[in-house]
Amino acid sequence: MLKRTSIRTKLTVTLAVFSVVFFALVSAVVLSIGAYKNLAAELAQHSREVQLVSDLHITAYELRGSYESQKVVASQEHGLLSSDLSENRLSYFVQRGAHFEFFGNKFEMNLEECCGLSKSRSTTLLMPELERADRLAVIKSQFASFKKLEPFSSKLYFIPEYNGEKLDQIGVSLGSLRDECVKHAEATHDAFTAYSDRTRVQARFWRNVAWVCAVVMLALVATLVWLFNSYVAKPFRTLIDGSRLVAGGEFKHQIDLGTEDELSELAQAMNQMTDNFRSTLEELNVTCAGLDREVKERTREVIQNEQLASVGFLAAGVAHEINNPLATIAMSAEVLQSRLSDLAMLPAEQ
Repeated sequence: MLKRTSIRTKLTVTLAVFSVVFFALVSAVVLSIGAYKNLAAELAQHSREVQLVSDLHITAYELRGSYESQKVVASQEHGLLSSDLSENRLSYFVQRGAHFEFFGNKFEMNLEECCGLSKSRSTTLLMPELERADRLAVIKSQFASFKKLEPFSSKLYFIPEYNGEKLDQIGVSLGSLRDECVKHAEATHDAFTAYSDRTRVQARFWRNVAWVCAVVMLALVATLVWLFNSYVAKPFRTLIDGSRLVAGGEFKHQIDLGTEDELSELAQAMNQMTDNFRSTLEELNVTCAGLDREVKERTREVIQNEQLASVGFLAAGVAHEINNPLATIAMSAEVLQSRLSDLAMLPAEQ
């Protein structure tokens, strides 16, 4: 079927296939770049989410540690403290309370940042929106319950014997808050691990797809190159070589391309032209041979005529040479005859 297809169709199909392959490669590159950018942006968002959750988790531990440190100091006997601290114990607890309040504000700020990620539509989260919102809602509820106990008042720790029950409530609330932060951090890290596994599997899958596509495209390009060389380039070379042989005098050479396209028609026309030229040449050779024979015959006749003319000229010369004495003899005979006649007219005695 390919042998009967026209050159124009072959070139059109080849160009179309090469265009498809080129645009496929360009599209694959563009899609890969887009996917890489999306993956990089998504990974950056997930890394920020993990970082915020880790900061929230760490701040919860720092808040709990600051509370425990302040409670331990508050529970010590006044006599066990240094002289400087015993002189101004209230100012010490004010300073410790400010430090404790700093961690509380830091925790609240980190919690707001974590909740702010859920409100952004351009952010891709690790966990489902409802699950993440429920976990953050529990943490916010625990932190709100913690703030209702007024844990940042230094007087609360200055006289711990009158506020023991409230301090225990604060400790329990901080413990629950820390536990919820730990659960949320563990869930986030598990989700990030699952996301990493999914990304790794998808990357392996798309890498295999890319290899398969590359192999298929290389095979397709090699096939197209082979088809183009077999059905377009090689017939052209055969036609050119045959034309050169004919031009060099090999008029019996016949060009056979093995196809049935325009090049085959051109080769057939070339063969027909060569046959016509060879027939014309044979006719010219026959005509020239006849003309040579006629020229030889004419030449022989001319030579013969010239020879006859030479013989005639020689005969004329000979006759002329013979006529001269004969004329003299004739004239002498006539004179003699005339004298004899005159003598005959005389009398007998004369």
